[in-house]
Amino acid sequence: MKRTLPLMCLLVFLLIPQTASAAAFNRLTAQMDAFAGRALDSYHYDYARGCTGHVQRGTLALQSWLGHHVPGVSWGTYNCRRIRSGSILSLHAEGRAVDWHLDVRKPADRAAANRLVRAFLAPDAAGRPTAMARRMGIQEIIWNCRVWSTREPAAGMRPYSVCGRGVSRTLEHKDHLHIGLNWRGARKRTSFWRLAAPAKYHRTLATLLGGQGSNSMQMVGAAGFEPATSRV
Repeated sequence: MKRTLPLMCLLVFLLIPQTASAAAFNRLTAQMDAFAGRALDSYHYDYARGCTGHVQRGTLALQSWLGHHVPGVSWGTYNCRRIRSGSILSLHAEGRAVDWHLDVRKPADRAAANRLVRAFLAPDAAGRPTAMARRMGIQEIIWNCRVWSTREPAAGMRPYSVCGRGVSRTLEHKDHLHIGLNWRGARKRTSFWRLAAPAKYHRTLATLLGGQGSNSMQMVGAAGFEPATSRV
């Protein structure tokens, strides 16, 4: 018994973080029950066509939501430019994307980002995939050399083509998440923003995702640092 006790303690110590993380994720996705019976937004992808000169209100709402519920800070929203080494305009040119700083080299950051991505892409209680992303109007997510897009929603987080070419960690999106919105999301016309999830939902998210509170945010405007976005 004396020999097995230290081993049992070690197993408990190793299992607690995994159990807590799994429980947090399950409770997080269960919050989508607030939208039970509501129609789910369809997949939609809107390419950027021109610089708008300002950030969209749905983008600001997403940035604020992240600031209240997820560790990290904003690295930018609006920036009139094309994507890196490409001719296509970035979604930032229309103020429809948020770059959120979390670093894959930091275990806590990596765990928070992975949990957030999983929550965005998880099915709801009715089994409908990527429910939260669709309700928010998210059309693309890039993180840690992986990309998800509504152009190939069933593919999940697939390899990001920019990686493996000797580019920076920022271009590989290893030091931030890029979250891009379609126009309905950017205009706060998707179900998440229209139906205004209850306050209990937001309070629960702040606990489950290890949020740092709105004081942790560094709101960055048009002149702020804005890393690369994907070709999608």
